[in-house]
Amino acid sequence: MRAGGNLAIFVDLVVLEGRIVPTGLENLARLAGMQLPAALTVEADARHLLSETVPVHCRADGWNDHEISRELRGGSIIAGMVRPVQRAEGADVAPETIISSSPAAWGETSIADLLRTFTPVKGSEDVPGPIAIAMAAQVRGAAPRGEGVASGRVVIAGTSEILGDEYFAIAARASVANANLAEAIVGWLTARRELVNIPSRPASRAALLVSERDLGQIGLYVILLVPLAAALVGYAVFRSRRSS
Repeated sequence: MRAGGNLAIFVDLVVLEGRIVPTGLENLARLAGMQLPAALTVEADARHLLSETVPVHCRADGWNDHEISRELRGGSIIAGMVRPVQRAEGADVAPETIISSSPAAWGETSIADLLRTFTPVKGSEDVPGPIAIAMAAQVRGAAPRGEGVASGRVVIAGTSEILGDEYFAIAARASVANANLAEAIVGWLTARRELVNIPSRPASRAALLVSERDLGQIGLYVILLVPLAAALVGYAVFRSRRSS
């Protein structure tokens, strides 16, 4: 990163004996002006909760005006088990939020109580919302790698679940932007603007399953019945004209 490389981190919670323990990435995050509080994001806004799920799985639509998220505003992503990402105090790098939770969410620090009862109650020691789910920063002093080449760019997201197969599958059915967000992050890190823009809507595809019996019936209609019907119509027209 200091040598000009670019980095995307999708960091998950590590829970040991009822408490959140360091992952080893906290100091690296601070180099990018960010910190990872030992907390789990809880969404309290019912409009952002997924049906039949717990409040640690939610929809997020708090897009910031960043190059990554500018074209994604108006949509939402599905996120779960999110560790809050914050701006580190005293850091000489000023990261920007990409997407955040609703203002009603908070970062629950009493993880043991949450895992035991799963009835979260916001406390004074919890991280106040809205919670940044992902942030981006440009590290100062990173070595340049050439004109037009991005260097020292860092993105940190508080969960890797937004990249999971099941989340992409849900996103495809629910028309949310998990895949677009991942593509936009890669585009920003690699300075490829065409990846940051929202791709055109894919054409709808429908599968048609045809059995051998169906094929036989289709062949009967096409080869026999359709030509026979045309012949009968022609014969009727012929008889009609002859009689007139």
